[in-house]
Amino acid sequence: LRRDGTEFLADHSFSSVNIKNKWQAISIIRDITELKKIETQEKRNMFIANFSRSCRDFAELKPVTELATKGMAELLNVQRASVWLLDDSNNLICQRLYEHPKDLFSEGTVLSGERYPDYLNAILDDSPIDAHNARTDLRTKEFLNDYLLPLNIYSMLDTPIKLKAKVSGVLCLEQTEHIRHWQKDEIEFANTITAQLSNAIGRITE
Repeated sequence: LRRDGTEFLADHSFSSVNIKNKWQAISIIRDITELKKIETQEKRNMFIANFSRSCRDFAELKPVTELATKGMAELLNVQRASVWLLDDSNNLICQRLYEHPKDLFSEGTVLSGERYPDYLNAILDDSPIDAHNARTDLRTKEFLNDYLLPLNIYSMLDTPIKLKAKVSGVLCLEQTEHIRHWQKDEIEFANTITAQLSNAIGRITE
């Protein structure tokens, strides 16, 4: 802890020194918070560049969605990452779900737009849904009994996928086990990847 009570990332090293024939222990604590932020941003920038190239090269939807979901789950350390597209009836169809702890892909889940109107309206408003507590957030609490509780999901970060200037789906990031407060840089990162994903889906499905 810092003097003001805030927590920080630290590098802790020990050494010993002989002073007047007595060995003394020396402990050095170094604040590495900014260093870790730089390392994290470098990893994200590298993924953005690699994903951008892949979006131009892939000719099928599956590898694009797999790269996006696995990469986001690993880089943001979330348990679940998925890509959903809206059908003509505004139902959300899962194109690809990646479960980080299991290293497992799946697809095909359908969520009815009629059953979750508040969520659907929030997505169609073309703004990220940063539900720190998805179980109480007005935009996501409709999912409580048949989605959030069974899957032990506490927090959701959903960014809209746009095709031909129209919201057509979402990239969904989900935190299980505990509430997570999404940071501004995490939302910006998700928005960047979602924009690239939108371009790739548009090119592949046109």
